[in-house]
Amino acid sequence: MIGDPAYPLMTTLLTPYKDDGRLTAQKNQFNRKLSAARSSIERAFALLKCRFRRLKYMDMTCTTLIPQCIIACCILHNMCMRCGDMVELEEGSDDDAVQPPTDGGVHSTSIVSSHRQAAAKRDTICRELSSRQH
Repeated sequence: MIGDPAYPLMTTLLTPYKDDGRLTAQKNQFNRKLSAARSSIERAFALLKCRFRRLKYMDMTCTTLIPQCIIACCILHNMCMRCGDMVELEEGSDDDAVQPPTDGGVHSTSIVSSHRQAAAKRDTICRELSSRQH
C-alpha cells in the first residue's frame, strides 16, 4: 500500500521521504512518482464513492465484507463506464479522508527493526525507479 507523509513508513505501507530540504534528486523523483500514484488512486476512490454512496458509509468494523463490496463496486463501475455512463466528482468529495494510524508512543525493538526493513525496501524501490530513467 502507499500513503501520504502523515502515515508511518511500514513494510506494508510505502510513504514518501521526509523533505528536510536535503533530499537527493533520486528521492525527490521517487516522492513525485509516489504522489502521482496516490493521486490516481484517490481520484479512483472518489469516483467510486460518488457513484456508490454506500462506500461513504461502510461499516468499517465488518472487515470481511469490505473487500468484497469494493470489488463489486469496481466491477459495476467499469461496466457503467463501458456503457458510457460517466460519473463526475463532487466538490469536496475527499472531505471524509481516513485518519492515519498512530503508534501510541510505543517504540519497541521490533518497531525499530520493522522501520529499518521498510526504509530499506523504499530505498530499493527508489533506486530501481531511478535506474529505469537512465
